[in-house]
Amino acid sequence: MTELNPNELFDGLDLTQTKLCTICNQVLPIHNFGFEGSKGYRRYECRPCAKKHGKLVAKIKKSAPKPAVDHTCPICLRTADQLSSYGQKKVSL
Repeated sequence: MTELNPNELFDGLDLTQTKLCTICNQVLPIHNFGFEGSKGYRRYECRPCAKKHGKLVAKIKKSAPKPAVDHTCPICLRTADQLSSYGQKKVSL
């Protein structure tokens, strides 16, 4: 029986320097993945996928209406000021 060489199976890619993007399912060089903040490990999505996601979020935020000044969360029944006292990011109204 012949022994399989991983480099032959993956077109000569050095598998120690690659990572699988969980969004587009492509095996890409490790430098295509940014770091997760100060946590010291690589993100799960490649930079092109992260960029697409960021643009989508920005578009949704731009089109979504701002909450009213006296808005109360329908789940926890707290105002924006009450939420900011718990360490939550204050929503600009």
